[in-house]
Amino acid sequence: MTVRRLSADPGNPDGPALEEAARIIRGGGLVAVPTETFYALAADGLDREAVARALSAKGREERKPTGLLLSGAEMLERVAENIPAAARILMERFWPGPLSLILPGRPDLPPGVLGEGRGVSARAPGSAVALEIVRLAGRPVTATSANQAGGNPPRTADDVERSLGNLLDAVLDAGETPGGSPSTLVDVRGGKPILIREGEIPWEAVITCLR
Repeated sequence: MTVRRLSADPGNPDGPALEEAARIIRGGGLVAVPTETFYALAADGLDREAVARALSAKGREERKPTGLLLSGAEMLERVAENIPAAARILMERFWPGPLSLILPGRPDLPPGVLGEGRGVSARAPGSAVALEIVRLAGRPVTATSANQAGGNPPRTADDVERSLGNLLDAVLDAGETPGGSPSTLVDVRGGKPILIREGEIPWEAVITCLR
């Protein structure tokens, strides 16, 4: 049996397919959604069971937590506290877009989201479809790529189905994603931002923004 597919137009992120995908996520389900790079495995990032199910489907341990997708800075207080000024400057400049920030996480976040030193990684996706899914769901969603751990990140709904199959409740098919570099990951919990992974946004652009 094939996984359920919901069709969406990447140029017009609206309509019943996105609403249905958001409904599934709100109900604790798993949906593969397209981002500006690859398809991501989206689950309710505040629901312990949903996060655990997402990581289990991927074959990933909770000690390697997943990042979260937010609709924007207005959702930040639900996942982080004591937000540094540098983080707000970077959000204003680069969100929505491929910049993930490690922030001081709220202590009540699920174990599969809360990382070492009580950090949480979050970004607002540059994909209009992914951003609208988060907005419609009304909560942060997981951002891990929709493939088995160690596999290639999926660029199409077919790639997702071959990797995860019936472990998902649905795939939101909006065609092939661009691929490319992952998001740039910056730890902003201390007084000085630290580059963890350089991706789509050059580190020099981050530093220049904060000068």
